[in-house]
Amino acid sequence: PIPKGSIVVDCADRTRVFDAVALLVSNQPRFGGRFRASPDASNQDGLLDLCLIPRPRGPRGWMQLMQRAWQGELWTLPDAENVKAREATVTASSPVRFFGDGEILAEGCTFTVRVLPQAARVLAPVSDGG
Repeated sequence: PIPKGSIVVDCADRTRVFDAVALLVSNQPRFGGRFRASPDASNQDGLLDLCLIPRPRGPRGWMQLMQRAWQGELWTLPDAENVKAREATVTASSPVRFFGDGEILAEGCTFTVRVLPQAARVLAPVSDGG
C-alpha cells in the first residue's frame, strides 16, 4: 500500500515514493511563458521531463514553495527531483486529477505517460522568404 498523500513514480529503472504536492510532466522548458519546472526539457530529445515537488514541511516550507512557484523556478526547491524518461507510471494513494494544458484529462490513481516519437505532424505554409 502507498502511504496516504504519496505518489509512486516508476521510471528510468527506478521507483520513487514521494509525499508530493505535485508532479509536473513536460517536454518543454516553460509553461505559460515564464513558469519553468524542467528548464532542460526539450521536445527534440524523445524524453519526458518529470519534476517531482515534495510536500513542504511547515509554514516556512510552504512560503518557499510559493516563492519559487511565483518566480517560475519550482525545480530549484531543495527536495525537488527532476527525472528524464521515455515512459513513467505514476500511482497515487487516492484519486487525483491529471491535467494537460490547463484541462482535466483524467481522474484516477494510476497514470502512464510516454513519449510517442514523431506522433504529431505539423503543417505550415511555405515561406516566401519575406
